[in-house]
Amino acid sequence: MKGMTLEKSLVLSVSLGTGCYRHIQISESATLYRLSSAILDSVNFDNDHLHSFFMSNRFWDGDNEYASPDGGDPEGARGYSDKVKLSKFRLCKGDKFLYLFDYGDEWRFQIKVLRVLDEPTKSPVVLKSVERFVSTVMMFGTKTGMKITAMCLRVFHSA
Repeated sequence: MKGMTLEKSLVLSVSLGTGCYRHIQISESATLYRLSSAILDSVNFDNDHLHSFFMSNRFWDGDNEYASPDGGDPEGARGYSDKVKLSKFRLCKGDKFLYLFDYGDEWRFQIKVLRVLDEPTKSPVVLKSVERFVSTVMMFGTKTGMKITAMCLRVFHSA
């Protein structure tokens, strides 16, 4: 139909160090908070800490930070992750940004746009899950740290 806008989706590569990543398909109309939930679900983390997205691809860049809605008034952040949709950023293939989970342990995820699809995505979907132990994984004295270390030590590789 003329004048009708087709909903788009993104395929994102979300990595936590070398050899540990997910490819997640998500609607462009989803909020950053929804993306946060999808990332945490994909790595079996509980959503029990604050988070921030850094759209400049530089950690702690307050001018381009979108923070947890539960964190009060984040100093310098541009807004809250539950209020901002991915479509706001007009992301294209190759664009990169960062996600930080847990300001204490600082789980640092790198995100790259792999594809922009001309199709809707009702709920986020993990398309690919790769967990290879390639380099030393830091382990913190927390349950979360032990979970991610154990996850990245498992090897899932089809021959």
